[in-house]
Amino acid sequence: MKYVYLVDGNVVHEIQPGRSKDFPGVSIKDRFSAEYLARCVEVKDSVEVESGWIYDGETGKFSAPPAPEPVEADIVNPETLETPGKTPLPTVADNLMRMAIEQEYSIALLTIGMEV
Repeated sequence: MKYVYLVDGNVVHEIQPGRSKDFPGVSIKDRFSAEYLARCVEVKDSVEVESGWIYDGETGKFSAPPAPEPVEADIVNPETLETPGKTPLPTVADNLMRMAIEQEYSIALLTIGMEV
């Protein structure tokens, strides 16, 4: 037998063996608290179950969780690094041009006697 610990009422969190090679001769009731075991379902070792699976209390069966809804991934054009529908990120050349313009503007202000 094995013990399946459930969270949120029906989601498998972890699976504990009834007998542990790490604790030979020690009952599961001596290894875990009564509160922990109260949230466990006892099943045969042959029952297939994995962490994250869903437990149906009415049928006593486990099933894999439903596949997540597909998410539209951001598709980036490798040549332009643009993502459709989004403002493109500035390139290195864009940043250098912006810095050069800011520097020229600052020099022009200093030339006519204004503070920068």
